[in-house]
Amino acid sequence: MIPPVSGQDALPQVDRAALPAEVRKASPEDQKIYKTALAFERTLLTQLAQAMNPEPQGDEEETGDAAGGAYRSMVPTTMADSLVQRGGTGIALDLYRSMTRGDSK
Repeated sequence: MIPPVSGQDALPQVDRAALPAEVRKASPEDQKIYKTALAFERTLLTQLAQAMNPEPQGDEEETGDAAGGAYRSMVPTTMADSLVQRGGTGIALDLYRSMTRGDSK
């Protein structure tokens, strides 16, 4: 398993089975590169999800409750974490391959 990072931008635990075979077999240094690429993918997915989940404006804001707003703000990060835990969308793998020159498609 990829070890977790500390801090606010910590990656969720990623099941080893969800990692690409070439990453599981890679050196610890290359696995660290993949973890960095996966963190980038998580950030990108969070930003995309935030763009799809705009903040309420005007009358919408007044009719919503505080709890709904709190949960609404958690959706993008939760969605991104869920995708990353299952191996991501493939962006991290493409980045990993380009960074390790292992692009053998």
